[in-house]
Amino acid sequence: MFVLFRFSVNTAAAVIFLAGLITLSDLFLNQNQPSYQILTVAIAAIFFAIGFSVLFFYRNFRNIYNDIKRRKQDETVYVSLQRIMFFLSLMAVIATLALGALCMALIERMAGGTALLG
Repeated sequence: MFVLFRFSVNTAAAVIFLAGLITLSDLFLNQNQPSYQILTVAIAAIFFAIGFSVLFFYRNFRNIYNDIKRRKQDETVYVSLQRIMFFLSLMAVIATLALGALCMALIERMAGGTALLG
């Protein structure tokens, strides 16, 4: 269960960082008004902040998992943690698919010569 959680969360974080990089690359490819450039940087910063928070969340959840696994106090806590990890893994897979589609759409729009904003 932890392998699925680790893989899905890391993949989601990578796609979030990729969306931030794609958004940030629009500054170098297209010339926009300064207000749109500021908005583009703000959106890229939001993507990067979400990506770092996902990695922070994963690291804390990994520590909780290892602590509960090491102590072996109560089986119900371990089972509940596995269910939560499975649910969060499914959410991460859905987010990865949605953000992957968004990244493809952004790349397609940029390939057409259109700025992302403006």
